[in-house]
Amino acid sequence: MIRRYTILPLVCIVAVALILVSASVTDPCPREANVQLEKQNVFYEGVVNPISVRVTGIPNSDLVVEVSGPATISPTGSPGRYNVFVDSSGKVFVSVFYMENGKKINVEQCSYRVKRIQDPVTFIENIRNDGVILKENLQKITGVFTRMVNCDYDCSFKPQSFSMSVIEAGEWKEYKATGPELTPEMKTALTKCEEEDKIIFHNVMTKGPAGDVRHVNSVTITVK
Repeated sequence: MIRRYTILPLVCIVAVALILVSASVTDPCPREANVQLEKQNVFYEGVVNPISVRVTGIPNSDLVVEVSGPATISPTGSPGRYNVFVDSSGKVFVSVFYMENGKKINVEQCSYRVKRIQDPVTFIENIRNDGVILKENLQKITGVFTRMVNCDYDCSFKPQSFSMSVIEAGEWKEYKATGPELTPEMKTALTKCEEEDKIIFHNVMTKGPAGDVRHVNSVTITVK
């Protein structure tokens, strides 16, 4: 009986000691990073992707945020906010650290997919896809332009070339241009168009911010 009562307190002491040792090696305040892509849940190539980063219990001034993959990062000047510019497709890894006693402590690394930004839309004046224009307003057409529609990102595409087709002598005649502006031959052809004639702007090639050239939509105009 004496041994039974002396062993039990000893077991309790050992258990408490193990708990204390376990607590001493466990971070009483585990760090957790919160990385938010402010516009979408993926990165887009060729544009600036704003992100915000927070770490529990760590001031933003002590954070170090790095990226790897086809991307670069720069602070915005606002605490915890950064701009990530993605050059090309692939995966981007965002690594979050904080500084403590001159040492860089790793918190978390997150990976994100990279997507291509959506295609722009071709416009002739204010017409996209199909539309009507008065004969007396044909001279207002100077060329084609492409514009982003329903896009969260600030980016621009520049037309590289396009074709314009009209009916001449009962047959389709195609004119080609380099750049966004009408050629002198195109302007002359427009002056010959009559009511109910159709003018088609097609083979529109436009260059995006990532350097890729895309074939985008055609525009068909009916003269009234």
